[in-house]
Amino acid sequence: MPLWSKGIKRSETGEIRKEDDLKNMIDEFFSNQEKKVSYEIVDDKNWIVNVDGSIHLNQSDLDDGKLFFKIGKLTNNLYFHGKHMSPSVIPEQMDGDIIFVPDEEGISANKGQNGNIEDDELDMGYLSANPMSKSKVSKKLEEAITEMVYSGYDIDIDEIRNRIEEQWKNKENYELTLRVAEKEPDKNPHVKKQVSSNIKFDFYIDGMDNDKPLDLTAIEKAVYIVFILHKDGLLLFSSDRFKKLLQKVYSKIHGRVQDDENGIMAGKFSDTSLLTTRTEIRKAIKEQISNARVVDEFAIEGKKSEKFNVQKATDELRKQIVKLFGLENEFPNLV
Repeated sequence: MPLWSKGIKRSETGEIRKEDDLKNMIDEFFSNQEKKVSYEIVDDKNWIVNVDGSIHLNQSDLDDGKLFFKIGKLTNNLYFHGKHMSPSVIPEQMDGDIIFVPDEEGISANKGQNGNIEDDELDMGYLSANPMSKSKVSKKLEEAITEMVYSGYDIDIDEIRNRIEEQWKNKENYELTLRVAEKEPDKNPHVKKQVSSNIKFDFYIDGMDNDKPLDLTAIEKAVYIVFILHKDGLLLFSSDRFKKLLQKVYSKIHGRVQDDENGIMAGKFSDTSLLTTRTEIRKAIKEQISNARVVDEFAIEGKKSEKFNVQKATDELRKQIVKLFGLENEFPNLV
């Protein structure tokens, strides 16, 4: 049982006032936070706390995914070590990132399992309605140049700036496309002939200088497709409907891992796995696009507490996918 549930029960017995109990629980919570600098309860009616530093949350800190107090302002990162977190936990204002730290299962499912811990961290960023301030951009640039000077790196800053500006200028010319390499014949006589169960295909960003496909695994392609098909977006948590559609798409993709007992086909695809996969898709796009704002348009992105989608996905692409995977019943409007 989470710490705060125990505290509420104590308050109901009359041993201690609920107001004092919540304050004591908040104090106890932050006494275990090594990365914090300081914290302040700014609203003792709604229990809103401002924090200077980083916070680490474990699944056991939450009750049904919710925290017993609200984070108003957080000056650094929010790290989550668990599988389910309610959007209500997200701070109203923060200067850092929300980072999901996968467990061993999530790490093993991660394509970059040979990387270091930092590479395996799960970044649940979201699109901001407001641009970063000029002073903050300047500070971040100063930090980057400081590291460059300190490490003695010879980096062509003008080349980077020109490349990023060029990509921003030409972003309307970039297009997300799907190319089918091969549809292998089905060995199962019960499978309908018009829809292969072993489709080889890749996603491309047409208009770039190179003609390389996005480096995606079968599961990453399947998750990407599910979000592409939903023009109006989906919440970034795996519902039963999401899992069923994901299974149907994944079962037809060449290169999938056959693990019916423990994998996707058994319906075992956690929120952590979804977030890990989304991060890997974004990494694959960043391999081809330097401008992060342009990457946003091709990745699975959205604003805080809202639905996420793929901005660059077109109706033409959606119709191609529906026909290729035999999803006419699920998406009759795209037939």
